[in-house]
Amino acid sequence: AWKDIYVDIGVSSKEEALELIQVGDPITYSSDLEYLNDDILTGRALDNRIGGYIIAEALRKISERRKDLKVNVIALNSVQEEVGGFGARMMSYRFMPDVALVTDVTHATDTPGIDQKQHGTVEMGKGPAIQHGGANHPKVVDFLEEVCSEAKIDIQHEATSVRTGTDTDSIFFQQTGIPSALISLPLRYMHSPVETCNVNDVEDLINLMVEAVLAMRPDQTFGVFEY
Repeated sequence: AWKDIYVDIGVSSKEEALELIQVGDPITYSSDLEYLNDDILTGRALDNRIGGYIIAEALRKISERRKDLKVNVIALNSVQEEVGGFGARMMSYRFMPDVALVTDVTHATDTPGIDQKQHGTVEMGKGPAIQHGGANHPKVVDFLEEVCSEAKIDIQHEATSVRTGTDTDSIFFQQTGIPSALISLPLRYMHSPVETCNVNDVEDLINLMVEAVLAMRPDQTFGVFEY
């Protein structure tokens, strides 16, 4: 219905909107990658090209602080997540890492038409969301929360069911189990040509990945039976 249609131009108030547009301005459908303002990025296939960018930037920053690195790092930007997580399943079987940090997008629930009482509160601009439950090992989650507290990184919290719907499932359930945790980027309009995110959340997620990796020790364990 017409009453349910709205246009997202990346602002949070009527006053901000009127600084950019006025009543009667024409609009058109566009799926090009573009900034709506300094913080809001929109375009097609941010899910999960933005995840590849996050991994690459995290590796670059870790490389710049290589002297602080105490563990071996394997990075994977996997294929076929949407159709069964096959890329992550094969590579996690091959390498069997001691711990896995996974990043993907999650639904931001800060738009009209989404009932936060039903779907929870996850907002753009409030930091990445740490997942609880399902394939997220509580010891790894606790570790990430400690890292965020020490590094002063803003985070949000989200509960998952048995499965997360991401590569975390393929990794966590591999062989005898890989302690894993999913760190999610809040995203509006997932699986549409106008997926939208906040670049500050992207930067926070990158920094969380970096600080978590640099905080890991060679003797650190995340065993399922050691929690």
